[in-house]
Formats: sequence, C-alpha cells, structure tokens
Amino acid sequence: MSRLRFVPIVVGALVLHSAVLVAQQAPPLRTLVYISGDSVRQYKLSPNGRYILQSTRTSLGMYEVASRTSWNLADGEAWELNWSPRGDMIAYVRGGDGGSGEFVWAMPVDANTGRARGPAQRVTIGQGEFPSFSLDGRWIAFAGIDSGGASHLSILPVTGGPERVLARFPSRIVGIHWSADGRAIYLLGPAPGTSDFAAVLKVRVAGGAPEVIRSGDWFFPGMTADRRHLVLIHKKALVTVGDQATVVDTAGREVGHVPLPVGDIVYTDGVLGDSALVWVAVRDRSVIEIRPIAGGSARRLPLIGESNEVPLWSPDGTLIAFQVRENNRRSLAVINADGTNPRVFRESDVLADVWGAKWSPDSRLVAFLSPDRNRMSLLDVAAGASRTVLVDTANSIGAWQWRADGQAIVFVSIRRPTSSIDEVTVNGQRRPLLDWPVPTTPTNSQFVGDSSIFVRSDTAALLWPLGRGPARHLASVPPGSELYRPALSNDRRWIGGLLLGRDSGGATFSQVELFSLETGARTVLDLPFGWRTGMTTWAGPPEFLPGDNSLLVSGWRRGEPDCMLHRVPLNGDPPRAVANIGAFRQGNGLVAASASPDGRSVVYSVQPEPSAESLVLIDLRGAIPRPPSRPPRR
Repeated sequence: MSRLRFVPIVVGALVLHSAVLVAQQAPPLRTLVYISGDSVRQYKLSPNGRYILQSTRTSLGMYEVASRTSWNLADGEAWELNWSPRGDMIAYVRGGDGGSGEFVWAMPVDANTGRARGPAQRVTIGQGEFPSFSLDGRWIAFAGIDSGGASHLSILPVTGGPERVLARFPSRIVGIHWSADGRAIYLLGPAPGTSDFAAVLKVRVAGGAPEVIRSGDWFFPGMTADRRHLVLIHKKALVTVGDQATVVDTAGREVGHVPLPVGDIVYTDGVLGDSALVWVAVRDRSVIEIRPIAGGSARRLPLIGESNEVPLWSPDGTLIAFQVRENNRRSLAVINADGTNPRVFRESDVLADVWGAKWSPDSRLVAFLSPDRNRMSLLDVAAGASRTVLVDTANSIGAWQWRADGQAIVFVSIRRPTSSIDEVTVNGQRRPLLDWPVPTTPTNSQFVGDSSIFVRSDTAALLWPLGRGPARHLASVPPGSELYRPALSNDRRWIGGLLLGRDSGGATFSQVELFSLETGARTVLDLPFGWRTGMTTWAGPPEFLPGDNSLLVSGWRRGEPDCMLHRVPLNGDPPRAVANIGAFRQGNGLVAASASPDGRSVVYSVQPEPSAESLVLIDLRGAIPRPPSRPPRR
C-alpha cells in the first residue's frame, strides 16, 4: 500500500493490551514500532494495541503490529482518525463525493482481525472534523465547521442520522473526548466570551453553557480509559529536558506529572488504556543546498550535526545563517556563501522556526528568539559571541523586524486579550510603541519599514501606524479567510502571503494573496499546487525575489511524492519548479528558502531521504493517584 518499513523495537511484548500494561511494571518509555517512509501521514493505535490505523495521501489502511503486515481499507485521503472504544468501528474525515469539503465518515471493522466488516459511509450532513465515539459506541461527537471560522459541537448516531448541536463557538474546537457516563464531552476551545483557543472545556450533553476546566495553551491528547483523568501537554514546538505532561481530574484539579521524550512534537495519538500516552516521535534529517534560480545543478553544503535547517542569506550576500540540530536542540551556525568556513555557535538556543532568526541590515548581527519566544538575543558573527537584549517571561514575541538603521528591533508582544508593539535597542533598552487589539497569532502581520505594520484580519487588511493616528483601511477581504505568513516586497510596495480561503466547499490551500500598500488593491493568484494538505503545512513563508515580479513558494502537486520550491510570477504566468526539497512531513515551519541579494541563487533546506517516526508509549501510572485500598472484611 505504501513505501513503509516497520521495525519493532521490543521491551517485552509488542502486542500491548491495556490490561497487560496495568498488570506489569512497564518502563516509562517504550517504543511500540518504528516507521520509516514518507507516505503515511497519520496514525491511530487501536484500543487493544494490536492494530495501527494509518492514512496516506491516497488511501486509508490498517497495519498489524505482530505480523508487520498492512492492507487497504478505503481509497482516498483521510485524516483525523479515531477508533470506537471496543475497536469495532473507525471514524475519520475526508472530502465529499466530489472531493471538496470536510465530512465525517465511519466504517465497521472486526476488533479481532482489523478487517473491514462493511463499506465506509459518510455520516455527517454538513462539514465536520475530529470525530469521537461515546463509550457505549452509539454516538459520534464532532466539531462542525461554520462560516467565518466559527464552529459547533454536535452529536449524531454512529450510522448517521439527526445531528444535535450541543454548543456553538466563535472559533475552532479540537480534542473531543466523552465522559465515562456519556453525559458530558471534554474538548479544547475558546472560553466563554472569548475567541482565543486557550481552554479545556466541559460541555454537557443535556445542554448548558460550556464550563472551563483548565485554562492555558495545551495539547489535549486524550483521557484514560476509565475517563477519570485528562492528559494535557503544554503547547510548544519542541520538548526539552524536564518537560512533562500534566494529568488532571475531570474537575481540572492537577493530580500528577509524567516526563515526556525530548524532541519535536509531531502529534500525540491518544491514551492506551489507563497507563500509556501514545506519542509519535520523529527523526528526520535536512541538508542545505544552493541552486541557480534560472536553472542548473545544486551545490550541497556540508552537513553539520544531525540536521541543518532554515537557511537565511545575509543582506550583503557573503554569508548564510542556518540552524544546526544536535540532541534535539538547535544552535545558530554561519557559513560563507561558497560553502567554506562553517561555524556553529552552540551557546545559542534558537526557536525551531522560520521566524527564529534574522540578519541585521549591515550583516554583522543575527537576532534570534529562544524556543519559548520569551527571550531575544544578538549573535555578533565576527566576535562569535551572543548576548541577550530582551527577556519577557510574562508575554511571548510574535512578529518582529529589524529597524532599517540596525540599531533596534520592533516586535509584537503577545498577551491576552490584547497585545502591544514594542521596541528594543541593541543595547537592551525597551520602550512601548503602541497598544492595540492585534490578533494573537504571529502569522498574519508584517512590519512595513520603521513606521507601520500590516495586519490582515478575517474582514479587512489594515496598515497600522506605530505612532499616533488611525489605521488605514487597505481592502476588505472575504469573511472567514486568513492570510498565512505575509511577506514584504523589497521596494515595500506590496504584501504577499498564502491565502487560506473558505467557501461552501470548505478550505482551500492553493492561492496567494497580494495587497498593494499604495492603492490597497487586492489580487488573488491560483496555484497549480497546494501549500498545505490535511494537517501538514508544506510551505515556508513566501519571499519576493529581487525585482519584485515573482515569489518563491513551496508546495506539493497532487500525485507527486515530494515538495517542490516554485517561482511564482505575479503577472499570472504559470509557476516554474526551481528545486525538489523532499518529502517534508512536519508542519513546524522548517520548510524554508532564501534568495541571494542579487536574485541569482536560492538556498534551501532539503530532506534527501524519508523521515523516520516511532510510536512511543509513555507510562502514566506514576502520575495517577491510586484509590485507597479497603481493609479486608472480617
């Protein structure tokens, strides 16, 4: 079915039933299976631990752990996979009959063999995602998709039928899990009266307003099998030494913690029984290549450490900065543009993202963010030393940009419910510039010169001065659409970014949106490739090439195995592929490219071989308090 190699790494039995896990003292971390390949995009372990439901871009299949065999269940791309508690039914999300939209589908399976017991059928009438079975297997809860980015929580019979809306929300909800008695549903979503995606909520099936169980930025991978405890993980891109999962009871009271495996967070697959959090870990390797934009062979830079990512050409064209990954930590490195004299600055600790570092205008300094976005530092490349100029543990740093004179950096300080724009000088002096209700996401705004910031909401594009005065309305935009990773043209006359559009058929991920900063004119370009598929974002931020007549955009064409870097002309001419950058599978922003200042060459990160993933079981029993034992009766 796919190009996969499953190599079990055993510590005890491979076929893991929850009862066995409870009865035996398992080690804190146990690898169930190792997966090498670039076609499987999501996994879901069965309740008895014997089967792995897996999806590719073209099919949905099953893998048996003990025999290491796989078979096809259904054709077509599927995502957001789930099992019924008894393992006798699966649910997932896929497009409608015409391939558009997002709808919940279900299929009966044999819990003992993993084989289908009947055909798949679409069970939701409208669009929906994140299906979740009730413990008695009679109901499916799901997140309905409304217009304008709103959503609702609904339930329906597992075979389809009348849908009942339990609650409505102004923004997206995820992580849906039923209570043990079927009377409540727990999920991640916005707290009442807000649109911020920052609370664990309880919704009663009988009706009533959602209740906040726990506030904060969390992943919510699941609940234990008895539904007495919720497992929460702080939302971040990288797990570092000392990070832990938090276990709470159904009232939100913290009862324990458990260590997490250090590394990139790909996703969590749920909780197996009452004892094991299923974690999907990744091991991939990127290298850096330089290629003429007009065409020609690539030149590969020497690999340093485990992986080299996010290259960034210096403004003077002589150096390339990039990130070196070693032992799940990323350090800044600098190399001459001809590939000589590589230097790694291992005292630096940089955010694993395309916004992690930026050159100063004079190419002397590299500013970089810490992984938690709370600290900004400056690397003096010639001296080989770095120093911290900003520490803000109360807020996080969003969009940021060097001043044109290279003496200061302006940045969005994200706090809730509002944010501010501040400035910090290279000497560490901070001053506020503007308080404003900017959206808290760092991906839809872009500084324009030293005096303004472009902001794109779901109703309008605005140019906001950093001093006094009202915002300038550039253009109205379709409700419910979003701009992802906007870039500024070299002449500062245009903003271009990736458009997440929504229509009656659902989300589209194959367009570029442009705004003229002079006239406010809005232009949308259709791409013959997608910059996102399912839950995977293929594209790094687009970049205007010198001359500002085209953009560099990465994406994937249906039917092709790898992601490509494209040159997209802004006059509507067809895009042209510049380089094959491999089968990137993570949505963490490490797909990146940077053009040389003269516009003749491009440097980019490429994955020359498939990434490797593993399903890791994390023992939760030490974090869950044992009920007091009763004395024996006499």
